Amino acid sequence: MLILGLDFETTHVDLDVLRVTELGLALWDTKLCQPVEIYSALINDDFEEDLSEEITKITGITTDMLKAHGESSYVAVDALEKMYDKADYVCAHNGNEFDRPVLEKWVERQGQKFDDNLHWIDSSKDLPLEEGCRYTNMLYLSAYHGFINPFAHRAISDVLSMLKILNQYDINRVIEISKSEEKIFLALLDYHSRHIAKQNNFRWNAESRFWEYKIKEALLDQEKYKAGTLWEFSYKEAAKNPNTGEYSYGKMKK
Repeated sequence: MLILGLDFETTHVDLDVLRVTELGLALWDTKLCQPVEIYSALINDDFEEDLSEEITKITGITTDMLKAHGESSYVAVDALEKMYDKADYVCAHNGNEFDRPVLEKWVERQGQKFDDNLHWIDSSKDLPLEEGCRYTNMLYLSAYHGFINPFAHRAISDVLSMLKILNQYDINRVIEISKSEEKIFLALLDYHSRHIAKQNNFRWNAESRFWEYKIKEALLDQEKYKAGTLWEFSYKEAAKNPNTGEYSYGKMKK
């Protein structure tokens, strides 16, 4: 099958104000185990403001680079559509949370319509990682899987690194995981027991003020997650609103 690896670099993380600065695409053949088509472009749409020092520090992309080498979004959207039409699946790191919404906003701003009808794989959630692999950011995952991404936070380099990682797993198993529901567990721990949460891959959610652990149902160890036996401390599954798909922590707050 053909997997379209995709990554955006942007000016912000806020969907309402961000602008795309770079697009990386690679069409990956799972039989050949290598990319068969690659597209990379800086995007220059005459930004009203220069890129911030923070963004330039993270990505290495500067305003001068965009002005000198950038393509228009119209050209880049056209390239994306052509590669998308050849793919069976799309894969992006944290794609359903970030890249997919960015894609929708980006195309909308061009006054174009994009028919996004493919299933998306999220390499930050859908890989059957070993228990010893404790983090899911690209920098860590690349090193864990035996290589270094030479241009971290540059779109095409991140895409190729992601696909190289994906290639180390059974793609059918990854797709199965990607189609399963995501579960969120909350650890009922006080501040002094936070080390237990960290050791067991829980992350602090500042908004809900709880330690939470997100995992796809297909990856659940059912025995481990029986009530009262989760690493010997209490937990509760966050309530999911069937109408909005959002999780509620209201009943957990004191």
